[in-house]
Amino acid sequence: MIDKKYQGQGYGKAAMQTLINYVKNNLNPEIFRTSIVQGNEATEMLYKNLGFIPNGEYDGEEIVMLLDFRTV
Repeated sequence: MIDKKYQGQGYGKAAMQTLINYVKNNLNPEIFRTSIVQGNEATEMLYKNLGFIPNGEYDGEEIVMLLDFRTV
């Protein structure tokens, strides 16, 4: 989470890219799974820009999104 006054400055994207790179290079996963609150368009666009796609599943009320390392 990024404090509201610092949102939109690229910190969230940089942090997620760092996490994705770490997971990819150190854990050798096939899929990275996350979820977002439905209606949070900014977070949805952030994840989509990083390569995540919604897979049609829900975790409670949250939309599940996947980054498939086998295709990246």
